[in-house]
Amino acid sequence: MEIRDKILANMKRLARDRGFHAVTTDELAAACGISKRTLNERSLPRPYNYTLSGKG
Repeated sequence: MEIRDKILANMKRLARDRGFHAVTTDELAAACGISKRTLNERSLPRPYNYTLSGKG
């Protein structure tokens, strides 16, 4: 699984379990087994993040 796919899968799971706005970058990076720096470098385009929030 690519890092980007790992980020998406974990973000969806964490958002479903805790609510989108309750998930921190520290928690997401830990769930993916990557550093926050890697997470920031691999972050998704804003429109996709907006869709994950359930507002799009």
